[in-house]
This record gives sequence, C-alpha cells and structure tokens, in this order.
Amino acid sequence: MADYIGFPPDYLRFKRLKRNTARIELARDLNRFCYRYRLAKCFEGIFAPGVGPTLHLYSIMNKVFLCVTAYEALVKAGFKWQGFDSPFKNEFYEPILADNLRDNKKLKTLLTTYLDKEKDLINKVDDFFSSYSADVHPIAFGLRHVYAHGDFTASAAGMRSVSYRNDINQLGHVTLKNAEIIFSTLIQKL
Repeated sequence: MADYIGFPPDYLRFKRLKRNTARIELARDLNRFCYRYRLAKCFEGIFAPGVGPTLHLYSIMNKVFLCVTAYEALVKAGFKWQGFDSPFKNEFYEPILADNLRDNKKLKTLLTTYLDKEKDLINKVDDFFSSYSADVHPIAFGLRHVYAHGDFTASAAGMRSVSYRNDINQLGHVTLKNAEIIFSTLIQKL
C-alpha cells in the first residue's frame, strides 16, 4: 500500500477498472492525471541553499502550479469523455477563501496586469474581483498562467503576508480536492 501514497483516493479502484476497459485512451488520460496529482500532493518545497525566504514563497506557488496542471490533465480527459465545455465551467465555490483572496489587492493587480492577452481568463478574474463571486477557480488558473509565463513574483502577489501565503496555498488544496471529485466521476466511464 505504501506505493500508492499521494495518489487520488479512488486510485486503487481506477487501477482495477483500467485493466479491463475498452476505453484505453480514457485510461491513459486518467493515468496521466494520477501521476500529476501525486506529484502535486507530495510536493513539499524547493530546496536551494542560500536563496533565502523568497524560496518558501516560490515553493507555495510551485505547489499551486502543480495542482492546477494536474487538474488541467483531468479536465482534458473529462472534455473528451464527458463533454466538459471548458475548465471555466468547473467552479470551486469557497466563500471564505474567495473573500480572503479578494482582500489581496496586489494579487488583483498582478493578475489583471499579466493576463491581458487571455480574454476568457481575464473576464473571469475581473468577475471574481468585482462581483464577489465565491468561485476561486479563475484565480488558480490565473496564478498558474502568470507563474508558467515567468511573470510571477512573490511580492507582487502579496505573498509577504503570512495570511495571503496561506490563502494561495489553500487554493492548491481546493484545486486538488475538486480534482478528486471529478476523477471519481470519470472512472465510472471506464
């Protein structure tokens, strides 16, 4: 059982089901998700001696990045097999976390500055910050985008504050929790 540490809760069930499925491509897509999920779940930080406290901030952001990329692999499988329209049809309603993230003015500035070419995403981020939506999904995807494209800096995201760091870290956990629910639904298609 130790070999399965870090995998989604329904991983053993998935492993049994995938042996006998005719849907090989779905099994492959879901398997890809499982390994990305495991990496995100087990990630504990970046080790770089001498870098200083900023490294901790980048470790948190790297974890969010890994969580969102795992989720994206799952959405891709879901789109092919269950007709998910887009990742933005999936919503993560977290009212307390949403209020906390909305209080982080630097985060809003960072996302609205660097997402200008991503119209769908920037519209969702604008809706989040202006309409008091409790859907934190666009913020997770926005942070992943900014991080992946090299525009992220910890201080620009307001991560010098311990509470804001905790909020962004929680965003990764929420993303994985929602992925677990979707995964459990998708393996029934095998």
